[in-house]
Order: sequence, then structure tokens, then C-alpha cells
Amino acid sequence: MSKKRGFFSKYLEFLKISKAVTIAERYFTMTVFDAIMVTLGIIIANYIVGIYDTRIVITACFGAAIAMTVSGVWGAYITERAERCGEVKKLERATSLTLKDSPIEKAHKFASIFLALINGLSPIIIAFIILIPVLLVPAFSVMLAYQMSMAIAFITLFVLGASLGRISKENVLICGVEMLLTGVACVIILFLLGV
Repeated sequence: MSKKRGFFSKYLEFLKISKAVTIAERYFTMTVFDAIMVTLGIIIANYIVGIYDTRIVITACFGAAIAMTVSGVWGAYITERAERCGEVKKLERATSLTLKDSPIEKAHKFASIFLALINGLSPIIIAFIILIPVLLVPAFSVMLAYQMSMAIAFITLFVLGASLGRISKENVLICGVEMLLTGVACVIILFLLGV
């Protein structure tokens, strides 16, 4: 038990040193928003054209989520690694010390991996949550499953907006509704285009 505690406290310390938690919140919010909108767009398009084969919407949504995951993990990792290597080198120049294998260098290396995983794994998790009704389709009609998935996407958008409102100390309800309206705008545009 004490080994586990030591393991977690070490990585919590790395998160403090690297100040990765605030960046992780930003990455998570942006990626979750993108994932909701992409998944919602695919579901709405399938709903509009009346596709009854759920494998198509599941494959399209998970295909997009996997692409976002690969892109998110790799993009965040190489960006953070470059940024953090630069910070460590700047510190080395300022202090005339070598920071190789120091807690500072280890913290920045850990932060690059941690932020890459936060940025990359959120799309696949969100797509799965939104698609639960479609995955359970034998229990529902296909069109009802699409509607339920859309409802989950709208609820998730509202919760995301409300969370941002709480962080920014603004009106939680207004922030939630503002975020929800982006989903509504997506639906209206897709219906007007008649995809």
C-alpha cells in the first residue's frame, strides 16, 4: 500500500512541478467539445438520410474518434515535448546547472505523456458515451436510438458549458445554454443543407 502511495505522490508532485493540470483542463475541454460536435454531426447526418444500419454510424463515429485520438495523442505529445524541452534548457542556461534526470526534467517528460493521453483519449470516451443507445439498438428502434444519442450529446454540451461557467465564475446556466446552442446550430445547419 505504501509503495502505491509513494508512486502516486511522486506523479502528483510531477504534475505540480510541471503545472500540467491547468493545461490538461484546457486540452480536455477543447477535445471533448470537438468530439461531441463531430459525433453529433455524424449521427444527425445518418438520421436525416434515414440510415437504418447502425454499423454505419458506429463505424463512422468510432473512425472519426480514433483519428482524433491518434492525432490528439501524437499532436499534444510532440508539441508539449518540444515546449518542455525548451523550458528545461532555458532553466539550465539561467542556472548554469544540468537538469538531466532531475525531478524537473522527469516532471516535464511525465507532463508531455500525461497531456497527450488527456488530449487523445477524450474523443473515444465521449464517442462511446454518446453512442450507447446506438450500441444497444436491438432494444430500441434505430431512429429512437439516434434521438437518444443526440439527447446525450446535447446534455454533454450543456454540462461542459456549465463546467466552464463554474471555472470562470460566470453564470453556470447561461454558459451551459451557450454551449448547448452550438449543438442546436449544428442541427439546424445540417437540416437546412438536407445532408
